Formats: sequence, structure tokens, C-alpha cells
Amino acid sequence: MAQLRGDAERNRDRVLVAARRLYAAEGFAVAMAAVAREAGVGVATLFRRFPTREDLVAAVFADTMDAYATTTTAALADPWHGFTGSSRSCATPLPTPGAAWSPT
Repeated sequence: MAQLRGDAERNRDRVLVAARRLYAAEGFAVAMAAVAREAGVGVATLFRRFPTREDLVAAVFADTMDAYATTTTAALADPWHGFTGSSRSCATPLPTPGAAWSPT
């Protein structure tokens, strides 16, 4: 991804935090306009960064998926500790409905 201006990066982060919070509380069917409203940005700002719902969902989980990939790569160096560490990372409980969620 190209380097964003400071305000654009802050808006992107606000959208991701809002999306995580709403997805945890209401599920993935939440309207994109609700995410924009929760983030305090305009709908056009949200769609400029995330043209589709799928793009937003992918971005919300990108940090967690990157952490899983890093854990898996480390597992290759020491199979036993890698297996147990990877299992612990992947078994981290998902948020309960209504709870705020953040990536590991």
C-alpha cells in the first residue's frame, strides 16, 4: 500500500477500529454507512479506502492473519515449540458479542 498522508492514515485507522467494534457487536451485516458514522468519517472517505465490504473485512482481519503467518513461519524453525506456540496463537478466543476486538 502506498504511503498515506497523516490524516488519511488516521481516518483509515478510525474506520478499522469502528468496523472491529461494530462487527463484534452486530456481525458482518452492519451497513458501511454505520461504520463510517461510528468512525466519524464520511461515507466517501470509507469507500475511497475500502471500495467493497469484502475489502473492509479483509483489512479488519489482516493484522491477525499476518500474526498467524509470522507464528507459522517461526514454527518451521523449531517444530515442537512452533506447533505449541502456533496452536496457542490460533486458539485465542474470539470476542464475545458486544465486546471490543483488536488484533493480537
